[in-house]
Amino acid sequence: MEKNFNKIYEEIYKEENEYLNKLRVKNSIKIAFGIILGIFAIIFTFYYISDSDETALPYAVILGIATLVFFFICYKDYARYKETFKKHVIKKMISTYNNKLSYNPKYGIRREEYSKSNFEQGFDFFESEDSIIGTIGNSSSLKMSQVKTTLKIRDTDGERSIISFFGLYGYVKLERSAFSNIDILRNSNDIVNSFRNIKNQIEVKTKLEPLHYTRYPKEKIEIDSAEFEKYYDFYADDKIMALRIVTSELIEKFVRAKEISNFKLEFKIAKDRLYFRYGCGDAFEPTSFKEALDYEVLHNYFKMIDIPLSLVEAFIEHINEIEL
Repeated sequence: MEKNFNKIYEEIYKEENEYLNKLRVKNSIKIAFGIILGIFAIIFTFYYISDSDETALPYAVILGIATLVFFFICYKDYARYKETFKKHVIKKMISTYNNKLSYNPKYGIRREEYSKSNFEQGFDFFESEDSIIGTIGNSSSLKMSQVKTTLKIRDTDGERSIISFFGLYGYVKLERSAFSNIDILRNSNDIVNSFRNIKNQIEVKTKLEPLHYTRYPKEKIEIDSAEFEKYYDFYADDKIMALRIVTSELIEKFVRAKEISNFKLEFKIAKDRLYFRYGCGDAFEPTSFKEALDYEVLHNYFKMIDIPLSLVEAFIEHINEIEL
């Protein structure tokens, strides 16, 4: 499934490591100094309160303001480092992975583009960034980005929000219709357990019932793979056509994806649209206290791209090969 990450990593490391590590070290020193300054400000303020020394008040105020200003400067420096990291590393990784894809960290998918998939029937807040657009397969257009949806709930502690989905979401305009509507979703037991975990946190709930998608009137397809059925449910409105697309080879790719990463992976096909989402959480962020081009961190980011897109390519290939 995985393309040659080592080759991509070596190329990026050779070109960007020295420059990015200088920025990272500079940023890390400022953050560490800010933490020390903050701790000192707290201790000094606590001492002033406990000692009731009025002469210390101006110093406490000045120290508090200086700490806030310094943290603001650190935040701005980290934002610049983050922008540089994504431009020099993530953008290059994606374009090297597939030169028909382009990356823009400042933009994302619109709320209505996500809602069209019907992965969720209700959520209160929607955030998106890290847009990836381009062509996949022969000529199928792809659009994906990081997406975070949250649900507002009210409990004994008042109103708060819980994360409904956090990861990568995308959709593809297929070159031809799949001739069957297909859902490959999280196993029902997994969804029930997630629902119960959320329900246990809530005393008075709002909009909880539509947190997860509704099962459409499709037939559940049984697959001769215990591993696949352990993690996924497979639905289709045309079983014969669906099994011509979701072959044993594709089933193995899904199982392999689960072995590589434990993140939730889901696909839907509706006519000439393929929707997918990958619950990998926050993606493509730089680290402050590790090497700028830490191998494991970048390898994880690479897998966030490769795992869903490899499956997308396999779907496109199988659909295009169908002879009517």
